[in-house]
Amino acid sequence: LWLGINHPKIFLHGAIDDATNTVVGLYFDYQETLNGYYNVLYQILKNYGIPMTFYTDKRTIFTYQKNNSKNEEKDTFTQFSRCCNELGVEIITTSIPQTKGRIERLWGTLQDRLKNEYPKIFLHGAIDDATNTVVGLYFDYQETLNGYYNVLYQILKNYGIPMTFYTDKRTIFTYQKNNSKNEEKDTFTQFSRCCNELGVEIITTSIPQTKGRIERLWGTLQDRLKNELSFAKVTTLEEANKFLKEFLPKFNKHFALPIDYNNSAFVDAPESEKINLLLSITSTTRTDNGSSISYANKKYLAYDNKKLKVFNSKTNVTIINAFHKTLYLKYENKIYNLLEYIPTVKNTEKTLPKSKAHKPKSNHRWTERYTMKQLSIK
Repeated sequence: LWLGINHPKIFLHGAIDDATNTVVGLYFDYQETLNGYYNVLYQILKNYGIPMTFYTDKRTIFTYQKNNSKNEEKDTFTQFSRCCNELGVEIITTSIPQTKGRIERLWGTLQDRLKNEYPKIFLHGAIDDATNTVVGLYFDYQETLNGYYNVLYQILKNYGIPMTFYTDKRTIFTYQKNNSKNEEKDTFTQFSRCCNELGVEIITTSIPQTKGRIERLWGTLQDRLKNELSFAKVTTLEEANKFLKEFLPKFNKHFALPIDYNNSAFVDAPESEKINLLLSITSTTRTDNGSSISYANKKYLAYDNKKLKVFNSKTNVTIINAFHKTLYLKYENKIYNLLEYIPTVKNTEKTLPKSKAHKPKSNHRWTERYTMKQLSIK
């Protein structure tokens, strides 16, 4: 196995099988560390077994560097070589830069692949200012209200209600009045309404110092997530969001401080049913003469415990498109279920009776003529 690193900003520790060019282990860290190589070795042992030999560069962490301190734990060569010796793995160091070349080619291959598979996706996220805990991540094809709603959903389910959101004035949170009268397209109205009902303050700022933590997070994730997604063979947006659920706890375990809930500003979140209604897109409309409402080119009727709710014509009501894509109607602070109404088309075509064959009377002039003709033939 060829063992080495690549470090444009984050250090990629990796190992490649010499016979098949198979990547048998990858791990990221902020610098070249024993922990990084131990994680690569752990992946090899778990997935493939004990290798026969490690080839590595003399300039890497495997070259013996005696530390002035008497602390044996800082003597890296002693630690890794002891582990390999107990496993029966030989370490061969060489000054020929083959290892670096293989890792560099691996890095370039990963980048080329990701440019094709993830041409343009947006990562929505939030980080706790006190502990550096990443409390939510979500991918979407563009910066959307749905993306931020999914981040907020993760926060509410896993941590509770936060006290304040700090965000950039240039983001989706800044009020931008849409020329359309469609209230659903007014993003600020939707997110601010949700935060207002939760009691969360939104503070927008253009000062770069306030964005330090989230900008550093983007710098870290931009390189790290690309390679993690590629290593996990993620190819779709749905798979990427599913992967984030596994990735986030591991990431926080390495880089975040534990949250002290005794001194935390998080407040207990409401029940799941209420969260579903809060993280919604609302719009106002009027009922028609049949107590139905029109939404997304479809007709709906309101029900209360399976009983049809009757409204006066042109009654102002609020439609709630909930987080889990279910529709509700709100009227006088009461929530009703909305079910699609498909009118039955009656067959208005009248079925005409079949006409009977008309037989002329025996004394009809046509009959007399026909009779005379028949007699003459005979």
